[in-house]
Amino acid sequence: MSVSIGRSPANRRRLLSRAAAWIAALVLLGIALRSVPYWELLDTLSQLTWMQLVFLTLVNCAIVLLFSGRWWIILNALGQSIPYLTLSAYRLSAFAVSYFTPGTQFGGEPLQIMLLRNKDGVPGSVGAASVALDKTIELLGNFTFLAFGAVVIARFEFFSDQSGALLQLVALGLLFLPVFFLVAAWRGHRPGTWLLHRLPAGLTTRFSILQRTTSVVERIENHVVAFCQGHVVALIGSMFVSLVTWVLLLMEYGLMMRFLGIELDLIQTIAVLTIARFSFLVPLPGALGALEVGQVLALNSLGYSSAQGFSLALLIRARDLVFGAAGLLLGSVLLKERASSSEGPER
Repeated sequence: MSVSIGRSPANRRRLLSRAAAWIAALVLLGIALRSVPYWELLDTLSQLTWMQLVFLTLVNCAIVLLFSGRWWIILNALGQSIPYLTLSAYRLSAFAVSYFTPGTQFGGEPLQIMLLRNKDGVPGSVGAASVALDKTIELLGNFTFLAFGAVVIARFEFFSDQSGALLQLVALGLLFLPVFFLVAAWRGHRPGTWLLHRLPAGLTTRFSILQRTTSVVERIENHVVAFCQGHVVALIGSMFVSLVTWVLLLMEYGLMMRFLGIELDLIQTIAVLTIARFSFLVPLPGALGALEVGQVLALNSLGYSSAQGFSLALLIRARDLVFGAAGLLLGSVLLKERASSSEGPER
């Protein structure tokens, strides 16, 4: 009697969760589209010129390259000299994996570690520590912006007082996590190792994978602690890269709105961008639907049409899809190179 692996309870639950995510995304997308007159949407998008699109593409290429700055600084501080453009290719490939799976904060990091190990000979623990540090500092910048933006959103009363307060609490809670991790490492603490060592002895004895996990986490956190304590200048430099990146992201967002005929001041721009960034925390593939609904509602609240809000979301979506597709292509090439090199010469 044969057993179908695809019909196992775990696989069924996985398929159901994916189906539910896509259904929710399509429902949200339908809600956003329902209030958008198509002729007005086309009229808004027709304002874009080829020169504006080329300029936006160049600005985004600069931002994508800058994204690798933190990682490059961290790896050099850890004694690993990897060409900058190589790291940019790895990171773009990881972005593609993260973007096309539910949520965008995580997903592609194992690919970054694997590429470092297999193509550049970086020890797994060092690669994992560099990715963990890069992601932590990135989240520190992201959540700092969200915390500030949540205060701005409350000022414009996009939501009720209770919802606005809840949004601020969520942002501050998210901000606590990277701050706690970096401060703990700077003080020489290893929170992951501490937790794993306090698991019941019988549990670690019974499951050997827990012993291996503890050993791996301990090696990774040793590198993280060494970086935070011994490379303060590199740590500050990484944070500065995050700051510059956010300045460019804000400028790029303002340019997109201006090209679509949306004139907002700096504070209003921060408020609408914050709503866009919060939408990417929703566990949907590429924040599909959540981004569109958020931009339509935010710009409606500021007196702009649904077509302008949806056009802005489409421009963001097109940008991310282009770079996501480029990342998938790069990733497939890098993985094929790895496969062909591992086969070695024929005998």
